[in-house]
Amino acid sequence: MALSVMGGCQATLFVIKAMELVIALILTMSTLLLILSRPRLRKQHYIFPFNLTLADLTGVLAYAFIEIMRYHNQGIIYATDLLALPSILVMTVIVSNMSILLVAIYQLITIRIDPFGVKNIITTPRCIITCAVTWFIVAGLGIAVYRFSYQYDIMYSCIIVVSLVATSICYIFIYRSVARVESNGNIQLEERKKENQRVLRTFCMVMGTTVLFMLYPVGFGLCRYLIHYTLPLELHFCIVYIQETMVITNYIANSLIYWWRLKDFRSVITTFIKGCNTSGTHVIEM
Repeated sequence: MALSVMGGCQATLFVIKAMELVIALILTMSTLLLILSRPRLRKQHYIFPFNLTLADLTGVLAYAFIEIMRYHNQGIIYATDLLALPSILVMTVIVSNMSILLVAIYQLITIRIDPFGVKNIITTPRCIITCAVTWFIVAGLGIAVYRFSYQYDIMYSCIIVVSLVATSICYIFIYRSVARVESNGNIQLEERKKENQRVLRTFCMVMGTTVLFMLYPVGFGLCRYLIHYTLPLELHFCIVYIQETMVITNYIANSLIYWWRLKDFRSVITTFIKGCNTSGTHVIEM
């Protein structure tokens, strides 16, 4: 949909959303590439964060595709006739929530259930298989709702709400369980406990931003279904853009939280900056 045929609100939000999409694409791709390319990050405990970021990147690409369709086809809001994109978008949100929960379960097992790895509960292949299973389960659920429900939009909103609530409740119980672990003077175990709690707080922030930025999109969808009101077309377009912009903002926030809170990510950034400064110094001296 060309900017010339958009209203003032739509045109402004279109530009904001396009800029956010570019930022989100750069951040999510950079995070994934960093995990894959750096031995320090290419570790077992980053498999679930990688899965979460992959879900965010999928959402970014889906929104970018929708925006391209809107730009070239005036009047198309959702390109559902092409690829059932609402299913993909909901799927990414639920996979993200499940990945957050898996991070918490991972920390619980490594600090409380099997702190020394004697039981060999967690292995790299099991973590990868678990991630793949989450995608298959959520994809099957999303496609089933889209194909067999006449009101798939309200069903998607309900699924997201249930996912957010269930993940939040489980996360609280797991965090409390980890916090109650006794180190009994074991310095190594105490350090691991502190690190696990730090990771849990980091992904609690990810969960918090997800809830915050999903409140408006999901809440508006539920209210529209329950109240049955009709909005002017241009206002409806603006509200849709605001909803989508908030979801994309959540993708950006997730990556920024990783880079800010996780020590391995900060260490990579610090090393990179020092390397750039050293290179710059050599250039000046030459």
